[in-house]
Amino acid sequence: TLKLKFYDFRTITRSKTSPEYLDDASAISKIAADLLNTSDAGKIPVRLIGLTVSHFPAQDLKVAEMGGELYQPCFSFCQEKNG
Repeated sequence: TLKLKFYDFRTITRSKTSPEYLDDASAISKIAADLLNTSDAGKIPVRLIGLTVSHFPAQDLKVAEMGGELYQPCFSFCQEKNG
């Protein structure tokens, strides 16, 4: 789930459920980037971006350990739009 808060404090969420289990940062990042591209981010200034990954087995911490890798598409998008 991607959550965006715009400069005027308007908040939107976009989410996608994958049909299969994902434990790859690049696959999760692509979904995050796709969700970001369906929003008004880049046209309207964004104050806050949040990304939540859920519904993976508790014993598999690989996704939780990916950390900043998942946010890279959001950072890249913001840099492209805002310079």
